[in-house]
Amino acid sequence: MDKRQNQHFKMYKVVLEWVKTILEKFSAIPGFADTLAEYENLLTEISKQNEATELKSTSQTQSKKEARELLVKLTLDLISILKLHASFNNDVVLLNDVDFTVTQLKQVTEQTTIARAQKVIGHAQETLARGEVYNLSDEKLAEIQSALDVFASKQTNVRSAIVERKGAGEQLEALMDQADDLLKGKLDLIMEMIGITHPEFLNQYKSLRIIVDR
Repeated sequence: MDKRQNQHFKMYKVVLEWVKTILEKFSAIPGFADTLAEYENLLTEISKQNEATELKSTSQTQSKKEARELLVKLTLDLISILKLHASFNNDVVLLNDVDFTVTQLKQVTEQTTIARAQKVIGHAQETLARGEVYNLSDEKLAEIQSALDVFASKQTNVRSAIVERKGAGEQLEALMDQADDLLKGKLDLIMEMIGITHPEFLNQYKSLRIIVDR
């Protein structure tokens, strides 16, 4: 929920709990109990929709973070091997080309991390093909390539999650609109009727309907 939705939802819940306390006293009013039950069900659906949306978003973000950390670790391991090879073979070009620090792999855009990892993998593949290895193996290359593929796929997954979250946000907004319509179209009218003989209840209700901006 955004700030506005959260403020409205808090008001919806406060109104629900208060109205439930007077339901028995005015249960003879046609449709009162059914309206309140419908309203409570809507608030339950709103809460479930919001929790599911936030949980999915958090899960996607955490998963992508873990994938990036693994890719960075394996890239740094590969860089150490390539630097050792470059130093013993006086390969200044290679040494400069793979001289990435942890900051240059983590504190950059995700696409830059991917591009730099790809460059390091490319150099490692060439080195392995020449048979000039320092604890370099097909297994290591397969492992880092897998980590790269997983992290790259997370970009698509997160973008899809954003689109899905937008859709979920629209569903949430629709449910909020239904709750608002139920308040204005039914509960407000019922409370106006109650207020004819019990103005103190109507005044309390109106005070609860005020949305507090915090």
